[in-house]
Amino acid sequence: MQNKLFFSRALEEKKQYTSDLTYTGYVYSGEEKKGGQYDLVELYTVFPDIQEKQDFAIPCHGPAVYPAEDYKQAITTYMNATGDMCEILLELIGFGLDYDDPNILKDIAKNGFHHSRNLRFKSQEETSGASNGISAH
Repeated sequence: MQNKLFFSRALEEKKQYTSDLTYTGYVYSGEEKKGGQYDLVELYTVFPDIQEKQDFAIPCHGPAVYPAEDYKQAITTYMNATGDMCEILLELIGFGLDYDDPNILKDIAKNGFHHSRNLRFKSQEETSGASNGISAH
């Protein structure tokens, strides 16, 4: 629901949610080019929200910009839930591969820079029937 609310805003308003300190933020339709083709999808990318000054040494990872506290809460809840599922999957893979320590894959991924790319694909009407681009697969 929060994505739908955000993406329904005017383009100029959405463009305000970018920062030169972090990859977190809005990417407008046509901004990214892949394989020689511009994407016709808009997205909001979320990386870890790093507030501590000492961690700013990690390029492009800093304080995240969010369009609203409700959006931040919804995305954080979603990312935590999918992260929990991934930890279970990594442990199951470790069991399946018969590792001595089935948690080894989970331990390797701990504290990684996991992210979410929340996309809104344009309708066929909005794109005049054109493909949404590389990301539409």
